[in-house]
Amino acid sequence: MFINIPGWRISRPMRTLPAIVMMTLYALAGLAHAQQPPWRVGFCQDTLDIPWRAAQAMTFSQTLQTDKRFQVILSDAKGNTTQQAIDLEHMVERGVHVLVTSPRDGAVLTPVISNIYRQGVPVVLLSRRTLDENFTTFIAPDDAEIGRQAARYLSKRLNEKGKILVIQGLGSASTTQQRTVGFIQELSLHPHMQIVAQPFANYKKEMAILIMESILAQKLPFDAIYVHSDAMALGAILALKRAGIDPTKLPIVSIDYTRAGRESLRKGEIDAIFTYPNGVKQGITAVKRILAGQPVNKFQTVPSTLVTQENINTLEPVF
Repeated sequence: MFINIPGWRISRPMRTLPAIVMMTLYALAGLAHAQQPPWRVGFCQDTLDIPWRAAQAMTFSQTLQTDKRFQVILSDAKGNTTQQAIDLEHMVERGVHVLVTSPRDGAVLTPVISNIYRQGVPVVLLSRRTLDENFTTFIAPDDAEIGRQAARYLSKRLNEKGKILVIQGLGSASTTQQRTVGFIQELSLHPHMQIVAQPFANYKKEMAILIMESILAQKLPFDAIYVHSDAMALGAILALKRAGIDPTKLPIVSIDYTRAGRESLRKGEIDAIFTYPNGVKQGITAVKRILAGQPVNKFQTVPSTLVTQENINTLEPVF
């Protein structure tokens, strides 16, 4: 599904043009970026149904379009990998000068994004990446390091002995994979700590509620929870409360630092949250540098901060 941002019109290139001609046209278009505004920037989002993803896409679009030289096309794949692949191809057909995306499934979308990049269309990956390096720049916090720090935090919090429930995000997303890989790597250095379950809740509060209810029904013992997003943490907390369990007695570590997450942290329901900035500021800078013909770093790490009761009043939420 495409969301047209008002103020631009562009005709679709003819599908019948030979591939070599299309590639040549895109290469020539790349050479003319700096001379021919308005520049069209496409943002192919995985889904706008998850608050963090919606905030990322909308903030990017609204912020970039304050500069009248830019026109943004935003698409919503509604959580469907095939649709996101179609959206990516349609962006190219609509003549975008730069393509920005957060791939739902890095493995499946690697050939699609690689092909677009090889056609000469600059590709900016925000928060999630593909399996190869056929992109212009990848911008994100270090998910594996966040996972490692979360494991260290909980190991210390539990005095090096305990069972941890891990509620993962979307299994096909690089963010999820790296957050779990880093956590497992660090936890292996703490022999009396173990993971008891690693269900996926796809970054959705409702799914986390159901998963937490299922875990409790199975009477699976755990001493702490490591959860990949605030939305899922809030879902797990709601399920705990419904079961008569006080979440303030159970260390819960989350990732994002949204306003809702911060309020839960203030109440003591969440023990700690790692900030996960959306990379919009860095993404917009990258887009402008690309269109000005300036170099950008292939990999750009966005800083993440551990938030606890000690520094909660010094940090604003990511949205």
